[in-house]
Amino acid sequence: MIGLVGYYGWSNYGDDIFLETWREKLGFHRAVSITPYDNLDGFDKIIIGGGDLIWDVVFNNNYFNEKWYENGKKVYIYGIGVADPSIKKFKNENTFKLYKNFFSKASYVSARDILSCNWIRDVLDIKNVELVEDIAWNYESKISEPKEKGSVGITYRRNELYSFREMSSLIINLIDRSKDSDKSKNIKFIPLQTGFYNTISLHNSLKEEIVRSVSYANINSMPIQYDTQHKYSYIRSCDYYITCAFHGLVTALKERVPVLCLLHSNKAKQLAAKIKMPEIIVNKNNLYNMVTHLFSPDYTYNNDILNKLENDAKVQMNSFIQKYINN
Repeated sequence: MIGLVGYYGWSNYGDDIFLETWREKLGFHRAVSITPYDNLDGFDKIIIGGGDLIWDVVFNNNYFNEKWYENGKKVYIYGIGVADPSIKKFKNENTFKLYKNFFSKASYVSARDILSCNWIRDVLDIKNVELVEDIAWNYESKISEPKEKGSVGITYRRNELYSFREMSSLIINLIDRSKDSDKSKNIKFIPLQTGFYNTISLHNSLKEEIVRSVSYANINSMPIQYDTQHKYSYIRSCDYYITCAFHGLVTALKERVPVLCLLHSNKAKQLAAKIKMPEIIVNKNNLYNMVTHLFSPDYTYNNDILNKLENDAKVQMNSFIQKYINN
């Protein structure tokens, strides 16, 4: 049996994609999510990842637990990220030692972006680190929501750059544009965190705020019971998408849905640069100009770059499975 370790079980979209992708690739009867509290008899291999699991301020035993190594188990760390790769020194020396000790015993280590890859090499002094694409590029949904002409998907989470009021103003602007256009006339709220730590109430409050200001607002919300495949398909059904979630961005890119990203994380910026579209990571100064661009025929993708990225992700994961898991 193969144990899968990550931020699983909390209905967080990106992490649920990781789990479902691993189980699809490895076999649902063969690979299951585990915790340090489980009986691991019968497990001989443990896969950790992906996601930003490395934090300089804390060592999380839920992910990097010495129990994984017991009885000769092989541990593989795949496609993880570093939350803040700009920090080159741990505040707590013991935290550094715990990370270094755990990673030095792993049979395989890879990171999903070059900054994280270099951080693991330089800070933890783990030299044999591979660079792979994010696991989510391997994901496929078998569910198909009908395309809604003119629909604009919105995924919001509180952040330092875009306050609740600023997000409300942006959506009201989108609705106002629909009065004289066939575009942006249907807003679709897509909360991607729907578990214990969720953004459902945040989206509901945003909807109430907008409806109070614009009586003719047409806002629909994704059903909260939607699972990962339905969430993916709901994004795919949009004509346009504005998101504060990294894996919402990845989904839109995979499905060629015109997208703007309000998330200014290193991973989002690196991805936008890789596909030669840095402008999709928008700031307050160019936000409304970029919204205009989002709706224009000039918004195009380089399909060759995106196709290569998806293909590379699949080749990398399949190669890893064949070399380390199926041998």
